[in-house]
Amino acid sequence: MKTLYLMRHAKSSWGNANLGDFERPLNERGHSDAPEMGRRLAQKTPRPQLIYASPAERARQTILHVADALGYPAEGIQWREKIYGAGEEEILRILQGTSDSIDTALLLGHNPTMGFCVAHWSRGFTHHFPTAALACLQIETDRWAALGSSPGELVDYDHPKLGHDGRIDSRP
Repeated sequence: MKTLYLMRHAKSSWGNANLGDFERPLNERGHSDAPEMGRRLAQKTPRPQLIYASPAERARQTILHVADALGYPAEGIQWREKIYGAGEEEILRILQGTSDSIDTALLLGHNPTMGFCVAHWSRGFTHHFPTAALACLQIETDRWAALGSSPGELVDYDHPKLGHDGRIDSRP
């Protein structure tokens, strides 16, 4: 069994019109939500043994907050430029290249791709995938190369506005 966490970057800022999309940083809410989601992930089992992330600034800032909450070394993050702007097939290829000695991985990227991947690789996921959303899939395989052909099951879904009690938070 393999466990895959898919996460979308936290809320980004549109405040500087001179920045390109790749350079956009997190906004205040993003800097609050990212460490919170890291703390929530740190309470889950299993914990990621390997992290892949987009190097876009908002994704970079998000995963550094998450890694810090997990106690995961920043130098261990596998930055994959192809995650930025990737479609489902490119994300699939990145994950299929993961060593089978790794049982649990986290990939942090961008929508709409993260939402599509969760929907296609799980059975019946139909939720919105907002900023800082985190989905956990269990895949019935011992080989990452089988991802996409082996069925996955969504075993956890969380995002900042979903409170610990499962109710939606009314925060803007």
